[in-house]
Amino acid sequence: PLRPVPSSVNFFLIQPTNTPALAAALRQRQIFVREFPDGPLAGRYLRVTVKDAEQNKRMAAAILELQ
Repeated sequence: PLRPVPSSVNFFLIQPTNTPALAAALRQRQIFVREFPDGPLAGRYLRVTVKDAEQNKRMAAAILELQ
């Protein structure tokens, strides 16, 4: 299951079950998320930036499909 972390900024963290693979698959679809190469978030979380409604729908659909 996809678990978002509550946020009050224009991005949020998600903790997918397959972080590196999901990030790579999203990149192939021209959806860019931030991975964390170091520290406590490394390999476990992705940072997703909030965009306009259409981009958010596209991103959410891709994440749910690939997850």
